[in-house]
Amino acid sequence: MELVKPEPLIIGGRPHYTLTSYDPVSIEVDVASTSDADVELALQMTVTQMGGGPAELNNEAWIRENFEGLHNAAELRELVRQELTAMNAQAAEQQKTQKCAQALASRLMQSVLNTSVIQMQQAVAESFAYSMQEQGITEAQFLARSGMRKSDLQAMLAAQAKDAAEQEAAISAWLDHRKLQMSDDELPEYLGLPSMDDPRKMMQSLRSSGQLEAAREFALRNKALEIIVAEASCTYRHETPAEAQARTAKVRASLTAQLQAQRQKPNASRERPKLKLV
Repeated sequence: MELVKPEPLIIGGRPHYTLTSYDPVSIEVDVASTSDADVELALQMTVTQMGGGPAELNNEAWIRENFEGLHNAAELRELVRQELTAMNAQAAEQQKTQKCAQALASRLMQSVLNTSVIQMQQAVAESFAYSMQEQGITEAQFLARSGMRKSDLQAMLAAQAKDAAEQEAAISAWLDHRKLQMSDDELPEYLGLPSMDDPRKMMQSLRSSGQLEAAREFALRNKALEIIVAEASCTYRHETPAEAQARTAKVRASLTAQLQAQRQKPNASRERPKLKLV
């Protein structure tokens, strides 16, 4: 039977959340392998995107023309392997933030206010719509490719919103406990603008638009997550050969669908690939 948590106290007009523990969290991060099958699949897709086929891998002149600085298939294959390995390592590191937030949310002692969940649902829906726009596909196309029904999609987005609201509440509780502060000098860094020439203009703009406090809260959560991740105990779980094979099969199906969609675009560009393949 699921435990029914009490609602948070409202203090100073905002919900006050607490955690069962404020100790560093423990997480397990999945690390994908770079198998030969992954490399060959990515190599095939790269060549296909440039208008070539299997025969072009034996054509050094074609490789030199289409891939600057490379001379043959062996060099192209090695570059693909390096890129995939780097991407797998980056993906593993990126898991840390999400898994730390999830672990912290599991310690939440109160239920999240329904109003917070509704606000998060709107943000998640907008993010999903933007993602679809960036990929150049409609919701109907997404549903067709994923095999989901619209009700399944709505349920998935609602679950994501609830999880995100709980994570935000847990970070808020952690912040209150640690009494973490955000100075004006730190704002550009934790808003993702570390190289801004004149931070004072940013502060003036945020203040005049009434967005300064919201920006400060956003930056403060980013700072908190950075500390939570740094203090976390992390175990790396490396992918098994069977798991790698299953993942590669899914990636192959996804990339094939993406390639077909690109071919259907009337003005598909032929830019040189950046080798971000999966």
